[in-house]
Amino acid sequence: MIYDHQQQCLDGAVRHLGDHQIGVSNRDNEMIIMQLSRVSPDIHKMIMTATIHDKDQRAHHFGNVTNAYVRISTQ
Repeated sequence: MIYDHQQQCLDGAVRHLGDHQIGVSNRDNEMIIMQLSRVSPDIHKMIMTATIHDKDQRAHHFGNVTNAYVRISTQ
């Protein structure tokens, strides 16, 4: 599992580049780099989710977010 407090898996195949809590930018605010060639062959499925940090304390939900998106790309 990769998230803001564990930003890399043990084999380094997946890395989270950090949490950007403000979200105001003209570029991708957060990035997760996945090197699929390094993922163990024992892994048959990968699941990605998006969450809001401290959503209850901040009274936030995705209905408050404008222009949210998730981009998945390969190189």
